[in-house]
Formats: sequence, C-alpha cells, structure tokens
Amino acid sequence: MDAEGKLDSLVKNDPDVKELKLEYSGLDSQQFARLLPKFAKLKNLASLNLSRNRLQELPKDLSAVFPSLTSLDISSNFFSDTTKAIDGLTSLPSLIDLSADITPSDEKVIYENLRSLQILNGVNMVGDPDQIPARPPRRQEVSMTQKDLRKVATLFGEIRELNTAKSASEQKALTAKFDKHIQDKMEELSDKLDAVKDPRMKDPFLRQGEMLLAKHNLYGLCFDELCDIGSAYDENYGKVLRKMRDVHEELFNEYPGVLHEMRPHYVRRLADMQDEVVRAERETAQLLQAAEMLEKEAEAHSEQKELVAEKYEAERTRLLQENKRLRDQNKLLKGNSTAPMASTSKSKSRSSGSPTKSTKGGGKMVVRDLSLKQLKDHINAIFASKLAFDKKCKDAHLPRETMEQHMYTYLNQKYGLRSLIVEHATSIVKAMHMYAEKDNDVAVFQQVYENKIDEEFRFVQQRLKETVKELLRVYLKGKFPRKTDDGINEMLDTRLNGFVYEEEWSDIVKYMYNRDDAVNLTVMITDLIRAQKPEPRVKPGRGHPRSMGRKRESAKRDPVKVGKVKFVHFLHVLLTFQLKGHQQFLSKFRAHFKSFDADNNGVLNETEMRSLVRQVDPKKTDTEIDAIINEVDPYNNDNITFSECVNVLSNVLVEEMSKQ
Repeated sequence: MDAEGKLDSLVKNDPDVKELKLEYSGLDSQQFARLLPKFAKLKNLASLNLSRNRLQELPKDLSAVFPSLTSLDISSNFFSDTTKAIDGLTSLPSLIDLSADITPSDEKVIYENLRSLQILNGVNMVGDPDQIPARPPRRQEVSMTQKDLRKVATLFGEIRELNTAKSASEQKALTAKFDKHIQDKMEELSDKLDAVKDPRMKDPFLRQGEMLLAKHNLYGLCFDELCDIGSAYDENYGKVLRKMRDVHEELFNEYPGVLHEMRPHYVRRLADMQDEVVRAERETAQLLQAAEMLEKEAEAHSEQKELVAEKYEAERTRLLQENKRLRDQNKLLKGNSTAPMASTSKSKSRSSGSPTKSTKGGGKMVVRDLSLKQLKDHINAIFASKLAFDKKCKDAHLPRETMEQHMYTYLNQKYGLRSLIVEHATSIVKAMHMYAEKDNDVAVFQQVYENKIDEEFRFVQQRLKETVKELLRVYLKGKFPRKTDDGINEMLDTRLNGFVYEEEWSDIVKYMYNRDDAVNLTVMITDLIRAQKPEPRVKPGRGHPRSMGRKRESAKRDPVKVGKVKFVHFLHVLLTFQLKGHQQFLSKFRAHFKSFDADNNGVLNETEMRSLVRQVDPKKTDTEIDAIINEVDPYNNDNITFSECVNVLSNVLVEEMSKQ
C-alpha cells in the first residue's frame, strides 16, 4: 500500500493513531505537500517515520498539520543541506526527538534553531539533574591550637595507664619525656612557619601542610609507647608494630616535599597562562586594528564600487539591446534560409558539421548541422556560463537573464562578431529541434530555452541519474553479497554500458515511484523491449540437437522473455517520464505567465508579477504579495524571469496541484 492509501485508511479507520511509519514509500517533496491535508486529520500523531524516501525539502510551516508530533525521522532522504528543512522543523511546536543525516555544521544550525530538542539521532542532548554530583562540603583550614595539644596529652595518658608494670619513677620520667617532646615539636613548627626565614611560608596551603605534619609528629611518641607495650606482651607483635610505624612515618614524611614542589610547578603554569592571555590580547588588538583598516578601505572604495556597478549596468543594457537585435535578425535569416536549406543535396545534409548556405541581398550565412556531441558541448558550456553570470548578477544586485538571453550573451562574449553569433545561434536552435526527442538533456535545455520549465529542473534530472545508478549498485551488492567492491563496480560498469535485466529495472522502478507511476513505467519499458530487434540466430555446434538449439535460441532472442533493455534506453524512459510530469505540473502556471508576458520574452515587470500572483492565488493579501516581490526582486530591478517566478511560487503551485 502506498503512502496515500495508507493515510486514507488511517483517516477512515483509526484517526487517533499515534505512530505512523512511511519509510520506503517513494514520497517526494511535492507528494508530501499534497498529502498534508490528510496528515492534518491525524490530530494525535506523535511519531512519524519518513526515512528512505525522496524528500528534498519540507514545507516552511507544519505547525497546524502536526501539532502533537514529538518524534520525526527524515534520515536517508535527498536533502542537499539543512536549510531545506530547518524552517519546517522549527515550526513543529512539540518536536523533541529528531533523526536526520547531518554534518557537524548542520548540528550547529539545529542547536541554534531547535531549542526544545532533547534527542538528536538517538543521543540525549539534555542531562539528568539527579545525576549531577553534589558539591563536596568545604574543608576546614588546618590549624594548631591548645585543643589539639590536650587531645595528644589525653591519648598519651590513656596509653600510659595500660602499662601497669612501670614504677612511679618510670612513670614520672615518661611524663617528662612527653612534655619535652611536645615542646621540641612546637618549637620546630614555629621555626618552620617563620616567613622571614622562608618566604614560601606566606602560602597558606604550605603553612597548613607543615601544621598537619607537626600534628602527626606529636602523636609519634604515643605510637612508640604502644610499640613498647606490645613488645612487653609479645616481642614479635612489637616488631610488627614498629615496622608499620616506620612505613607510616616514611610515607608521611614525603608529603611536605611533594607540597613544596607542587607550588613552583603551578606558579610556572600560571605564568605561562598569563603569557598566553597577554599574547591573545595583543593578537586581538592587532586583529581589531586590521579590521578597522579594512573597514576604512571598504569605505574608501565604496564610491569606486558604485562607479563600476554603473559601468556594468550600462554595458549589460548595451549587450541586451544587441542580443535583441541579433535575435530579430536571426529569426529573419531563419525564415529566408528555409527554402535553400531544403534544396541542399541529401548527402550534404547527412554529413555532420556540413554547412548549409543561404543568401540575403548578396550576403551569405552558414548554418551548420551540429552533431549531438557538439550540441551537448554547447549546452554544457552555456549552463556553466549562466551559473557564473547569475552569481555575478546577484553580487552586483543586477537582474538575471533568461536562458535565451544568456545564450546570445555567451556567444557574444565568445565570438564577438555579429555574423558568427547569428551563425552559431541558428545552428544551436536547429540542432535542438533535431535532437530533442532523442536526448533528454537536449530536451530539457530546449524547454528551459523556450520558458516552458524552470532552469533548476536540470538538477532534478541529474539527481535522478545518480539515484538510478546508486540503486543499481545496491541491488547488485544485495544479489551478490560475496563479491568485492571492485567486482561490483565491474558489474555496474557492464550494466551501465550494456543491458539491465527485468528484475533489476523492475526493482528500481518500484522503489522510486508510487504504484500507479510504477505500472505506467513498466508498460512503457515493456513496449520498448518488444520494439527491440531480436539478436541474430546462432547455429548449434556439432553434436548438439538442432531442436534443442532452436528452443534455447528462441527463448534467448525473445526480448520479452529475457526482459532486458539497454541501460541508456531505460534511463531515457525515466528522464522523459519525469520531464513530462514536470511539464504537466507547470502547464497551468505557464498559461498564466504567458497571458502577462506581453513581450513573450520570458520576463515580467513588477506590475505584471503582481497580477500573476493574484491570478495564481486570489487569496494572497497585498502584504503577502509585497513579501514575494521583495524575495524575488530585492533590488527593484523590475526584471523577473520565468524560472524565478516558478521558484518563488513553488509552494503555491504545489498547494494548487494538491487541490486538483
């Protein structure tokens, strides 16, 4: 079931559905826009999967269609960049989960525009507050007070009471030893903390480190007394206690050294960071100075730029006038050269590149018969020149040319001489009519030249060629999984330069098109196969029955049974089908456009453009029309081509077609 059939079924039977999967449905941007009214009837739809389709862009406002949509998958489609979808994604009020094919630069655009997004390609973008660790309590500063000394004395008294074997004189001597131990350690600490003798002691952390070490040393005598008591009960037990005390003492004595070495290390690091800050500030100042100088230079050259633009506009106006005069002369010469060209010998007319001469008032003009390759070289050169010329016009705030106008501009720049321009223009026009049915690229150029389709459609055809080639590669890879990439590429080259078989072209057609279009294309390709000439009969070799050979040859020569067709013919059917579909899509609009194109040159002024918009969509307000005019002609050149009209009104045309 195709996407439209599935939607009709859901609207009728389950309008409260929350999840909808339409992957591999062959949906393109026009079909998706046409189905929006049906999507709008699924008010509770929360999850939509549109992956692996042929979407190239999303409508700019989807808020009314998908008010409850929280999860959207648009991966594996034909979006050229994120800008083709970002407006539509931004308009979704409830979207929190998105799956799409994006680059690192696209991620930045998504982060900036979709503030409420929580999951991108399965990755949670919002942290869990409960998982953030709590800040540890602030450590109290180490100090040495009388309270600390009383704790040591109390502990020493408790240890002394454990040794009841000592006499009163021994107990007195032990107390005196303890008092002296306390006095020595406190004097040693006082000496270490003297900032005059050691300036490092101004550091509060170093001072706390020394106090902590002093506390450890105060308890050292208590540890010694415990070792003596332990030895009195068991000599081995006392030895183990002393070893543990020595290890503990050795480890703790390393602490002050580490602390002292840490300070200069971080001082150096801080100095390095300060140097980096100074260097960064210096570089920033230099950059600001350079930017200021560039700004002054830009201001100084602004007048010169305006003069260059004025000269460019004057030269362009002159070229347009010259082009118009040349077109008029070309039409006149074509009309006068029809009879002489018809009387040219049959052998001459067949030879590629042979000149046909016509006369007018004693002068001669050469109309050459171009080969298909020569014509396509001209077409590719004109397209490339048009792209570069359009970019220059955009940068200089100048209007675009139609393809017909630019062909004369291109020939004028290339040849310069009037006779050569007329000769090549006539040859190109003649060759276009000769090869349009045979070659789709020529047909597209002819349609653009005659303002019947927009210029951007040739990119659609190019994407179709690339898609068919890639789908054929995927099919071969799936059918022959054990073959290497080199083997698959070799098979692909064989198909592209030879035949594709029924299961191959049928799979491609079913994947790319909806059910009705796929059926129509299958009929066209089958008719094409039937029209192919059968392969010549090959006699069976010796020792093989003649009847068996005839059966095999009959099956092999029958194109319908084999189902194979030349790849170039198969691709031509798809390209022609798509071109005719686009012509049908623009047919009504083209009729509207021609009714306002008084000069029949494929260009409208602002007044004509406003009338065209009102006729195409009577519901448009003056404000909306002003916005359209500002978009298509922001610099008030009063020159709007057919292709620009199609581009700026594409959404309106899609909506009108969906109503039909």
